[in-house]
Amino acid sequence: MKLTRPSRRSFLGGLLSGMALAPGLSWASSGDRQLLVITAAGGWDVTYTFDPKVGIPHIDGPEVDLTHLTDDVEAVQTIAGMPLMVNPRKRPAVTAFFEKWGHRTAIVNGIWVGAIGHPTCTVRILTGTPSDKRPDISVIAGNELVGDRPLGSVDFSGFGFSGPLGVTHGAMGARGQARALVERSAALPRPDGTTSTVLPDAAQVAIDEHVRRRIAAVAGASRHNPAAQQQLADLAESLDRSQILRDQGLPLDRLGVGQEATPGTLGLTLVDLLERNVCRTAMMDSSFHWDTHYGTSTQHTNYEATFADLHVLIDELEARGMLDRVLVCVISEMTRTPLVNALGGKDHWPHTSALFIGGGVVGGRVRGATDDYLESLPVDLATGAVDPAGELLRYDNLAAGLLDHLGVDAERWFPGITPFRGLAV
Repeated sequence: MKLTRPSRRSFLGGLLSGMALAPGLSWASSGDRQLLVITAAGGWDVTYTFDPKVGIPHIDGPEVDLTHLTDDVEAVQTIAGMPLMVNPRKRPAVTAFFEKWGHRTAIVNGIWVGAIGHPTCTVRILTGTPSDKRPDISVIAGNELVGDRPLGSVDFSGFGFSGPLGVTHGAMGARGQARALVERSAALPRPDGTTSTVLPDAAQVAIDEHVRRRIAAVAGASRHNPAAQQQLADLAESLDRSQILRDQGLPLDRLGVGQEATPGTLGLTLVDLLERNVCRTAMMDSSFHWDTHYGTSTQHTNYEATFADLHVLIDELEARGMLDRVLVCVISEMTRTPLVNALGGKDHWPHTSALFIGGGVVGGRVRGATDDYLESLPVDLATGAVDPAGELLRYDNLAAGLLDHLGVDAERWFPGITPFRGLAV
């Protein structure tokens, strides 16, 4: 493991960061557990689905948006053993998802983030640390479990952190940039309406050869600098990795070059990448605006669209026989304040919930909880059951628990942190 280099590096777009290649590349077993993370960036209101709070004076739930329409009704419904807030008019996709996939789904409430700023909370919930120099959980797991795959992790969200592990990470971009770089003939749109292609193969070969010569020259001059030697080694490996990806191609035909991909299209693309064993882990964003300071109604439309896309994604994983090995994690960096503000919206609250589907999860259960002020309650970290003698489920416990669930030694990355192991019980 390489933990000495603090700079963040990406894989594509001229920032290629490499691959440890085995002679005669072969794919690892299809039974290996994989991870797909979906972020709901901006802070979802957990009272709208995961953490129902009805009739509590200190909490304004989704009922603040009720109309006089007869089917606009907020109610707590137990589906697959889990109490959920449902609305047949505004969020029917949520109900439909849990009716079909609730038995494979675990809800984790009361995750303590301990901050209220978007950048800080995003770093904490994704990396399990307060540092944006550390890799996120998807990158760590991908790097640790990469095997003979070309990449450990890929990221279409733009929120990922590669830390010192960019050597196995691919930052893909959401407008088909990766396809343009791998498929040399792909047309790139220009601002004037014309198109161009990336460098011809001969030019790319010449550039790669020049870079290799420079690596060799600089390596000799920096032989007493271990950090520089590691960076140079990573750069050299990246050239090999990028060439293999160009040679074998990537299943990116769903993406239009220069076109913003829909969340549904990105999700299916990540399923393609995971199925082909191009990577071990992947991340994308829901693409919806969850930061609802000026009105809460968008929470309804965001939940409806997100769960409609999620339903298609889980159906696809099951149809391909992948759901047992792919753990899908849907998470937001924070939730909203219990009460609406003067503008009819809600501000930032340092707790959150997460959804876990497939991939070894024992479904049909809610782990963790919040109190009547929407604050995290202590739990038994081994089970997720509320326990007054337990501990808060912190962002670092969750991160360590995810690594543990994926078969990665969490102690190496989070020494002294107790992993949350409630997903498997």
